[in-house]
Amino acid sequence: MPVFDIVPYYEAGDPQDMLVSNPRLGGALAEEFSGRSGRPDYTVVLMRRHGFTTIGSSIPMAVYRAIYTSKNASAQFKSIVLRDSFASRPSSVRYKFDPNPLTAEQVAACAAANEAAISRPWKLWCREVEHSSFYVNNVAW
Repeated sequence: MPVFDIVPYYEAGDPQDMLVSNPRLGGALAEEFSGRSGRPDYTVVLMRRHGFTTIGSSIPMAVYRAIYTSKNASAQFKSIVLRDSFASRPSSVRYKFDPNPLTAEQVAACAAANEAAISRPWKLWCREVEHSSFYVNNVAW
């Protein structure tokens, strides 16, 4: 997964607030997603000192990826903490961490399943936003 560091892209006079707030900085971030085929190689880019950014074929897909990237990162972090808590124990008890990434076939099948299921959580998230005073939309259409 690529990591975008905004600092090298700052120019004199830019506010160094870590925000991607102009087309030049947005273009630099967008290049991190780009692939040689003209299609993105990645759908998530970590942002050094600032979190992550996701993309999708639609707004619902980008939101879906953002929510589940956060949830999955939390689960991964907790599993690493648990693994490391056994580091001082004998090797017969210690958790063995063997990263085993998805195959290309599994990635394609998961992507298809996510695309097919996106409308269900999207409707729930929209309903939550509509009924929560936490979210305020001041944009006039």
